[in-house]
Amino acid sequence: MWLRHIISARHRRIATCVCLALAAFGCTADRASGTQILYISDDQPGFVKSVGPAGGAADLYLSGFNQPFGLAFDAVGALYVVNASLGSISRIAPGSGTVTTIITGLRYEAAYPNFLTIDPAGNLYVRSAGARTILQVPTNGDAPRTYTTGMFVSPAGMAFDSLGNLYVADEGTSEVYVVGPGGGSFSLFATGFDNPWGLAIDSRNNVFVSNRAGNSISEVGPGGGVAHVFATGFNSPLGLAFDNAGNLYVADELNHQVDVILAGTNSPLIFADNVFDPAGLAFNPATSVPESSSGLLAAGGLIGLAAFRQRRRFR
Repeated sequence: MWLRHIISARHRRIATCVCLALAAFGCTADRASGTQILYISDDQPGFVKSVGPAGGAADLYLSGFNQPFGLAFDAVGALYVVNASLGSISRIAPGSGTVTTIITGLRYEAAYPNFLTIDPAGNLYVRSAGARTILQVPTNGDAPRTYTTGMFVSPAGMAFDSLGNLYVADEGTSEVYVVGPGGGSFSLFATGFDNPWGLAIDSRNNVFVSNRAGNSISEVGPGGGVAHVFATGFNSPLGLAFDNAGNLYVADELNHQVDVILAGTNSPLIFADNVFDPAGLAFNPATSVPESSSGLLAAGGLIGLAAFRQRRRFR
């Protein structure tokens, strides 16, 4: 069956499509399990959860974290988790699920680490103690170093473009900055945000930012400037993540769900629930499109879209 109905804990009607429907839109699949998996940090319960390409209720992946926020995968499939209130980063080993702490001391008074990102060399980037610094944290055991510092007030979401530039959303100034390859110098990239938090970059280097106070997603092109509103209808959006098909996922914090904006559209559709305080989102980059998905009929995707839109009408 291409469609399943799920009744949420809030007794609201949910309809989501299964792998067949999403595969018609080019979604990728995890090599290990044959399904695409989205990982979600659930802040207040201290959980990391996961949900497959069918969407629906997110499942518990691991517990025992302390206000988990930012998530990032490295090239071998290890998952890194920011423990905001502890000021630390945990590493979850692929396969075994063993959890180790790779760095502490990132919290300073009321300044908590939040989002993080990773570069192709396996270095993590996170807000350091004191909030105004972005720290580079190697995952190979080398000592961390300051990547850039100075202009920020309260940096949040971060992501690299294909040229090695690091973009940083600053919730304190409601601006986005860009740091050149190698760190050090940085400059103002874009304005026009409303309490920006999450940040993600698509395959064409367009920058998308979640406006936590504005309950919207903004977009700005590779040249920067003044951002324009891309999508609305959220309630305190936080983390953002693209899949390999160009679909954008949004941690919709106060709606207690994860939304998806399908590639080529700008209307949010509910993708997952059973999350209390979703914050960070991440896909494992070690994924591929199964050959069987390439010949699926587009009708599957149309049925999935109809189901998502029906879900929105019953909110």
